[in-house]
Amino acid sequence: MKVGIQTAINDPQKLTAYCHALNVDQVCLCDAVVTTGDGPAPPADIKKLLKFKGALSEGGVHLSVMFTHAFRNCERATAPPDWLRRPEGQKDLQSVLQMIQCFGEASIPAVLFYTYMRRPDSKKEESDAWKSLMDF
Repeated sequence: MKVGIQTAINDPQKLTAYCHALNVDQVCLCDAVVTTGDGPAPPADIKKLLKFKGALSEGGVHLSVMFTHAFRNCERATAPPDWLRRPEGQKDLQSVLQMIQCFGEASIPAVLFYTYMRRPDSKKEESDAWKSLMDF
């Protein structure tokens, strides 16, 4: 069995030491560690990701999963059910696709995808939310 941790530790040497202290060799890393720029949805930086992944690998730790989020450009807890079908939601989609493309280029074997959708208040909102999520 592979045992790992989910983390946003942004220093590969500190993360390697932490993994060794826990006796784990797998990491699920937050996308924020490898982004560049400002704003709520900065793009992933392939060079930064490859450097981070290489430093972990040298320490015997495998970057086996990255995690990222939908609803990158709004307050997820209050997003309307049809957010992902709105123009702003489409910007989220493009941001997420860029992030996933970066992970693929870095040969990350898996992506964990969080949506953090708020709980719908009615059956209609629930139906709209599921449709929006499936469209996304």
